[in-house]
Amino acid sequence: MYANGGGYFDVFLPNLGLRTAAGEMLGQQTSFFCLQNKFWRIIATDTGYNSIGVPILSHIPLINAIPGVGGNCKLRDEFIQWLAGVIAPGKDQRGLIIMSHHQYFSSFQEDYRKPAQQLWQAGVTRPVLWFWGHEHRLAGYDLYGPDNLKCHGRCIGHGGMPVDRGTPRLDPHVIFYDNRLAQNGFGVNGHVNLSFAGPSLTAVYVDLNGNDLLCEQWSADRSGAVQLLSKQKLTSDPDFHVQ
Repeated sequence: MYANGGGYFDVFLPNLGLRTAAGEMLGQQTSFFCLQNKFWRIIATDTGYNSIGVPILSHIPLINAIPGVGGNCKLRDEFIQWLAGVIAPGKDQRGLIIMSHHQYFSSFQEDYRKPAQQLWQAGVTRPVLWFWGHEHRLAGYDLYGPDNLKCHGRCIGHGGMPVDRGTPRLDPHVIFYDNRLAQNGFGVNGHVNLSFAGPSLTAVYVDLNGNDLLCEQWSADRSGAVQLLSKQKLTSDPDFHVQ
């Protein structure tokens, strides 16, 4: 979005989506989408579209907190109309997984609450599992939400950038975070693998070297509320913290 989204909208999205019998890509029409099966829905939002704010001023601490100066990551009207009208999460009982660039809350940096408020108004009113990035780190939280929407927040912004290290200094409560030191002097890059089996979901967090770090078991109850059933630390490294 710092480059006005040119590469994203003009190059990347047209090469996604379904493939025809001739091998041509039909293209992804929007920067948001929903993947679904009988038990789960993955809803990808676009919090980056309205994240910049006033140039230069929005990057200055304290000044960017002035209303109208900093980007609040407001979701576009087209997305809200599609979510409320087509996806209609309030009329569906599948487990919801939200994906976004920006965090709803954090124990390390600032919050971006506007998208969560909009999701709630559009019918996302039950506990969800929410994966986000923006912060270059791996961390997970108890069920929490500073506004109406409650979620199991998972920061997985440690994929392709130099990873930040450090201990949590703010609320809410962190139940795991990776503070290991890589050879490059930053934290350790990685990703998460999601495996779906009916109403059950397994999430395994893996680092750049292929080491399994943490395994979580999830489920969605009859109302679609997502629940964390268990978590298991798979690494003996003391700098990968699990509570």
